[in-house]
Amino acid sequence: MLDLIALDKDGRPVADLKPEELRLFENKGEVKIKSLSPAAREPLTIGLFFDVSGSRRAGKCIEGETRLANVQFI
Repeated sequence: MLDLIALDKDGRPVADLKPEELRLFENKGEVKIKSLSPAAREPLTIGLFFDVSGSRRAGKCIEGETRLANVQFI
């Protein structure tokens, strides 16, 4: 078993590879790939939503909350 992450030319993960689309070598010899399956540890995209409406901006907590999440307002 071998874990790998395949990336396209733009650096995005490719999740629909087939065994015949990969070549694996070990000790200078090619190894036949029998199957591929997605790993449980695939890259995740996580979204954070902050209420920054006028009523929340007046609060003292929003600055600390967004700083902890490394958020910048535009």
